[in-house]
Amino acid sequence: MTSKMKIVALALVTIFTTSTSFATTVNKIENPEEVRYVGSVNDLPVYRLSLNNKNENTYIVSIKDNDGNVLFSEKISGKQIVRNYQIVELPSYQYSLSFEVNNISDKTSAIYEISKTEKIYTEVEVSKKK
Repeated sequence: MTSKMKIVALALVTIFTTSTSFATTVNKIENPEEVRYVGSVNDLPVYRLSLNNKNENTYIVSIKDNDGNVLFSEKISGKQIVRNYQIVELPSYQYSLSFEVNNISDKTSAIYEISKTEKIYTEVEVSKKK
């Protein structure tokens, strides 16, 4: 490979890496917090809270059931926080939760609603053979 081709290849890699990191930074700024389902452990769902903040902020995270009862609450602080939550007292077939994330530092809040409904149905097919 000639030296010109090496320089062009290095420039393309640098541009790609820079644009990828810029897109990640923009996404983190646009989405300061995120709650998502990540799977289940021992047949219980696990939810991940990601707080993408540049400054060290203080948050109060509360998880409530559909009646508004607080199942769990905690005060956390830091930068780039990632926490997993697993609620044990949930029925396996249907539930409704809300994650409330209150940023005490800048007095903002976000509420994430989670609902699970399990539907079981029987399908019967009738066809004429003759």
